[in-house]
Amino acid sequence: MKTVDYKDSRGRWYRVLLPEEILDVDAPNGVPVGPPDIVDELDLPEGVKTNIHNELFYREVWTRQKASVGNILIESLQSALRVDASRLLEAFKRLEKM
Repeated sequence: MKTVDYKDSRGRWYRVLLPEEILDVDAPNGVPVGPPDIVDELDLPEGVKTNIHNELFYREVWTRQKASVGNILIESLQSALRVDASRLLEAFKRLEKM
């Protein structure tokens, strides 16, 4: 088996296991490694959920056990929201130029 990372149509990254002979383009049909779609349990806009999901992917936070280690969840949330803060700041800059 090999591990393959892929991005779905929502922009979310996943890691799956595939048999060696299967092409990487078939990754959506692979055996999921992580992260689970836990963010879909949150009442947040889709873009924010995707940012959080991808931070969990980058940090390989795929289990409750890993999520409980140190401040990894807080760091993941801060990083995901930093992206939105940067977008908001850019929007203010564009508004000021008008």
